[in-house]
Amino acid sequence: MSWFNHNKWALVVIAVVVSMVLIAAGVWINSQKPPLYITDGDETIPGSFLVQTHKFNPDDFSVSGSTVSLSRARNIILTAQGGTPSTTSGCAEPIVVEFGTNKVDTYFLDFDSTSDEYAFWCNIVLPDEYGTGGVYTMTARFYWTCSGGTGAVTWGIQSRAYADSDAIDQAWGTAVWINDSCGTTNDVCITSETSAMTIAGSPAGGNLACFRVVRDADDSEGLGDTLAFDARLMAVKLVFSSK
Repeated sequence: MSWFNHNKWALVVIAVVVSMVLIAAGVWINSQKPPLYITDGDETIPGSFLVQTHKFNPDDFSVSGSTVSLSRARNIILTAQGGTPSTTSGCAEPIVVEFGTNKVDTYFLDFDSTSDEYAFWCNIVLPDEYGTGGVYTMTARFYWTCSGGTGAVTWGIQSRAYADSDAIDQAWGTAVWINDSCGTTNDVCITSETSAMTIAGSPAGGNLACFRVVRDADDSEGLGDTLAFDARLMAVKLVFSSK
């Protein structure tokens, strides 16, 4: 009888033991590997928990080759209380209106129904993360109501940004427009988002930005501004993307 036949069962046992040791070692080695990490700005978060805890939309991620990028929507809110009528063709001053039944007070900027009127916000510092996603445009959504009757209103917005030593008296960027209907007096109306607005000048994180809102009361844009009463602006939400 050969040596192999005499000792084959011992060899089988040794092979099984060695296999178990190797498997255990492999599991241990793999367990020591760092998890997948995705960097979100200055914060690094384990990828296995990122989607669950932060509830990012899959559209927030883009893939280019082996690079996965994260881009999220950020908001800047322009309030009626913080707005100011333009010196030329300005809307009414911000007012507080109380709705008496439940004593609800809110601010409005009233825009006329017969001539184009403007309000501005020129004290906005763009957030440091602005432009980090490689996109320098914004969209806008208007929150408003009608002071009487029913009908549609066309809102427009334009902007300009300033870096250090930029002259203030420069042209606004191209306005973007959105039309929305008010079906009941004093109901909150929320527009769709505008198309992308390009900020003129020097749009970058940390720079100063000015925004100007207008009602297209004479319907020169042809979108159908038909409300025969003041349109009351409550807020504007600006949306931009960043990493």
